[in-house]
Amino acid sequence: MRDRLFSLHGIEPGEKYIVSMLLAQALFLGIFVGAFDISAHSLFLSVYNEKNLAVGYFVSGLTGMILLSGYFFMHARVKLRNFVFYNLFFVAVITLALWVILRNVHSSLVLFIVFIMLGPLNIISVMGLRSAAGSVLAHSRGNRLFAITDTAFIVGIIFICLLIPIILFLGFDLRNVLLISAVSVFISAFLQAIAAGRQVPAAGNTGNRPEGFKSTISLLNIFRSDGYSRIMAIFIVLSVVSAFFIQYLFLALTRQQFPAAVDMAVFLSLFTGGIVILTLLGKLMLFSYLLRRYGLRFCLAISPVLLAFFTAVAIIVGLALGYRLETASGFLIFFILLGLLRFLSRSMDDSIESQSFKLLYQTFDEKVRFGVQSVLDSTVREAAAFLAGLVLAGVGVLWFIRLIHFSWILLAILLLWLYVALRLYSAYRNSLRMSLQPAKPSGIPVKTVKDPPVYKSRFYGERVFRLDYFNLVSGDFRVFEKTRNKFYFSRIIDYASAINDTNLIPALKKMNTARFDGETRKQSAEVINNLNSNLTGRSGENDRISSARKALSDTRMPQTTGILRLLREKSLESKRHAIYLIGKFRLSDMLPEVCECLNIQGLEADAAAVLRAFGSTASEELVRFYLVSSGNINSSKTIIRLLSHLPQSEDSGFLFSRLWSNSRQLKELALQCLRDSNFRLTAEDRERINQLISEIAGIITWTLSARRFMEKNNDGILLNEINKELNRWSAFLLNLLTVAYDPAAVTRIRKNLEFETVESVHYAHAIIDIIVDESVKAKVIYLLDIIPDDEKLKNLKRFYPVEIREYDRLLEEILNRDYNLISIWTKACVLRKIREIKDPEIAESVIALLFSPENLLQEEAVRLLARSDIKLYKSVYSRIPYLTRRHLDRIIEGEIDVKELLFDKVEFLRSCLTGILEEELLLLARKMVYYDNQKDLLEGLPNGYLLWSFENGSRDSSALIAYSSRRDELMGKIAAERNSWSYILPFKALDEFLDHNPDSTDSVMGYIEECKS
Repeated sequence: MRDRLFSLHGIEPGEKYIVSMLLAQALFLGIFVGAFDISAHSLFLSVYNEKNLAVGYFVSGLTGMILLSGYFFMHARVKLRNFVFYNLFFVAVITLALWVILRNVHSSLVLFIVFIMLGPLNIISVMGLRSAAGSVLAHSRGNRLFAITDTAFIVGIIFICLLIPIILFLGFDLRNVLLISAVSVFISAFLQAIAAGRQVPAAGNTGNRPEGFKSTISLLNIFRSDGYSRIMAIFIVLSVVSAFFIQYLFLALTRQQFPAAVDMAVFLSLFTGGIVILTLLGKLMLFSYLLRRYGLRFCLAISPVLLAFFTAVAIIVGLALGYRLETASGFLIFFILLGLLRFLSRSMDDSIESQSFKLLYQTFDEKVRFGVQSVLDSTVREAAAFLAGLVLAGVGVLWFIRLIHFSWILLAILLLWLYVALRLYSAYRNSLRMSLQPAKPSGIPVKTVKDPPVYKSRFYGERVFRLDYFNLVSGDFRVFEKTRNKFYFSRIIDYASAINDTNLIPALKKMNTARFDGETRKQSAEVINNLNSNLTGRSGENDRISSARKALSDTRMPQTTGILRLLREKSLESKRHAIYLIGKFRLSDMLPEVCECLNIQGLEADAAAVLRAFGSTASEELVRFYLVSSGNINSSKTIIRLLSHLPQSEDSGFLFSRLWSNSRQLKELALQCLRDSNFRLTAEDRERINQLISEIAGIITWTLSARRFMEKNNDGILLNEINKELNRWSAFLLNLLTVAYDPAAVTRIRKNLEFETVESVHYAHAIIDIIVDESVKAKVIYLLDIIPDDEKLKNLKRFYPVEIREYDRLLEEILNRDYNLISIWTKACVLRKIREIKDPEIAESVIALLFSPENLLQEEAVRLLARSDIKLYKSVYSRIPYLTRRHLDRIIEGEIDVKELLFDKVEFLRSCLTGILEEELLLLARKMVYYDNQKDLLEGLPNGYLLWSFENGSRDSSALIAYSSRRDELMGKIAAERNSWSYILPFKALDEFLDHNPDSTDSVMGYIEECKS
């Protein structure tokens, strides 16, 4: 049960001990507060009257402000984990001292001192608890942690409220209830001392605080500098003053109804327990319902409205039936109404008002948010208690004032509170709008550059050299500052030496400087000498390539005819040197020839490097080539990436139009590039993108409905894939909002949705309500709401009438759904999930996939037909192309091992290369070779490759990086370990994959770093 609770709040296994200690602290602090409150009030009212009660409030508020000053003073100077312990220990010592004095000094003054210390000690102990909670977990989980600590705190109060009547019935001295309070807070301090020794500050809590963070701010600054915080403070003051008036009236009548201290303690225990139970229910259920159904304005106004209504009823009853003890029926009704007022005041303050204020604090800057919250929740409340006591005492001095007159004053305060509540909501909206406005730049903006990851593998070094070769021969050595990979520099030396490449002499001279190690400098100098003494080409090398290499190292402009001859050569090396010449000498007239190389396998990266060097000059030609070669998705992705780095607005407009591409991958890439380049919509584009947002919302609605249906049918495998689809489309929607509206505002929406609390989600909705157009606002809010899928779908079906009634119809719809609406991998998972075809309509859909251009779907479709009814396959056998038919026949006849199928290869690859989409891994899966024996294992393979071995009878694998130069050593290792080397993936395939999917570089390189070499 405990583990389930922790997992729901995102608490890691290593944090469970600290969080458990924190919850225990909260529980014992709840016992402390409940026991202190009941014993102090009961003992005080058994001796003093209600007028002394008002004086007690006045002195208690003054004492509280003094103690809080000391609290904030120490908080800023003592390490947090130690401060929490010192704070609780101080409270425990004071409480124990009060009990000792109470037991040994029989004076009414002692009761007065105990009463005035109630509020101050309670508030600093609770503030210490929240500081401890804030230090345990990072902010994203800390918000949810506060909810369960509050629950533990309330449970502690409920426990002591139920315990006190029992122990008093058994003869326990009421004064000793204060001892229970002291022991409880001592235990809480002891738990904090234990936890402090094992506690590690949460990332995102202290180390990641924004620059200029303030833990507290001046109360005068709140009232003087910020109108929003000022009206919040006034709201709190009126709330506290009205609560003290209600409590004053209620306790005055309680004193008359229960004059004996023990009877009053029993009544207050049961009454307070009922209030706290209602508060707990309100926190868990009522507030979220009211907030979602009626909004924040309703939550702020409901307390003064209800309290004013029942106060008016109490005044009418008191005037009509009497409110004195002599008029028994009138007094009883008046007492019940005041009890109801007290009940509502206390429960709604904790369950609705305090929860609403968590939303109101969100609009403050992170630097001052905690400081404002701490001052408003502590100092302002104590000042309000001081003011309430002052008003109550001042009014009570007047001889003609009776309890009914206090009710009139209370009604006036409640009406004023209602007015301020409405003003506060307006101020909240204004503050929210102001917080969404971009900050004014101060000075020169400093762009932070993230340090590139450090990869040490040979594969990485050689890949960087290949991608950077054009920059090296063009005199751009910036990569020298970015990489420390030794294989990169070794590859420069080896390559220059092997083919006598004089174009690398400038790079070698750069490597012959003091910043490189002695061995590198020595080898560089030797190669430079050799190159200078031998300027002829490599023996046996094509004369044209040799001439091209010399022309590349020359400073004279090459002839166009010579470059064209190189481009007409079949050799990739000739073409490569041709486009290098075009790039180095900036021959912009030949950009079409460079663009053509984007469609030639092996030259894509080189052509992209040359086009990147041309900058804006190449933009027009890139757009033209995109339109004429849109069938090649890899070159289209390369062009989109190239255009995204150009500053021209027309290119951004072209990227914007790609959002309506027929390819889902191109849509996602174009949107990512627009988001990263801070693209801004024009007024005429706003309507178009809102229509697209509406279309995406419809796709997500269908996917939600599919997920809900799979949950009902307990289909865990497909449910996992549908969740991936849902996350992918949801990310696309948020990126659309980023491009369509304010990126900073959408970032705040993302962060608040990640917290998954009622307050954070509503705050995200409030931002959406302000920035998003009316045409799509409701759809976006319903989609991003954190509510059960059934309720979410009920809201969304007002716009998208999606209904899935049968499981088989859902599977059929997935198989027939457009590739750009659902991924190929999800379709393949459906085919593998179906054990046997029973529905003729599904059979037709599966047969149609035999003619799909995707080999993955062909393989899974024929396997499903074979295990269902082979006649279904034979019925279309003659219409299938020969090569495809031969491959499918081998699958049916069992000539192809299941591990050779694309589905199993992709499943294996995704277990190794995390964070990469399965449909992207298909490119690697096609290049991966499967072996079920060791015969001719390494024959014909290129220089470098990844090998995966599976121990006999085990699904666990281990990876090895191997090179052809160490083939004998590798074969010996295989023989010694007697493992089955099942999968082989050439580095050339990985290179090609990364050329087309550069965003996957970290995942691939990170995995290679972990492999054995």
